Amino acid sequence: MYMNNKGISFVEALLTVVIIMLLTGSLIPINSQLNESLLISKLNLHVSQVAYNAAKQITGGEISNGFEMIERTDYRWTFDGQKLCVNYEFFEEVKMKCFTREGSI
Repeated sequence: MYMNNKGISFVEALLTVVIIMLLTGSLIPINSQLNESLLISKLNLHVSQVAYNAAKQITGGEISNGFEMIERTDYRWTFDGQKLCVNYEFFEEVKMKCFTREGSI
């Protein structure tokens, strides 16, 4: 490639743009996976927080169910005497996580 006196050639500029586009294209799926992983971790944290608050209410009285809303997500919990289960919606699918005295199921 011949360099003119004004700077870089058209081929070099085109090659640079193609390399930048390839790098950007490879980073978009990674960013999407990280965002989904972050959302799942945040929902699990909220489920644990709701279960903790429910356990405090259960030990304080005879309450066996309830709900809590965190960041526009409705978390419903029930206690059957043995396990505490928290239901929530994740991408229009109802999920459930249950806890016992030993830990989560």
